[in-house]
Amino acid sequence: MVHSKRGQPRLRGLLQAGTTLRGVYKKREHFAKVDKDGRIHIGDQIFNSPTLASEHVRRQNYDGWLFWRFKNNKGEWVPINELRKKKP
Repeated sequence: MVHSKRGQPRLRGLLQAGTTLRGVYKKREHFAKVDKDGRIHIGDQIFNSPTLASEHVRRQNYDGWLFWRFKNNKGEWVPINELRKKKP
């Protein structure tokens, strides 16, 4: 099932297909994958928005741009919000 607020997937063009996202909630790690279209997959659920994906995990409103992290080229988990700062 695809969950979308509206419009294109928010991560389109920001991360490569297959990139793993990591979020921690209540001391538990949660992982997701980004597909070639920028959609976020958690199990059989697909999200166009990082925020919708984080709300699926947390069961409450939360900014997905701050919740989800990806590994940068130094191998550090950094918030995907850093990608918006670099977006043209």
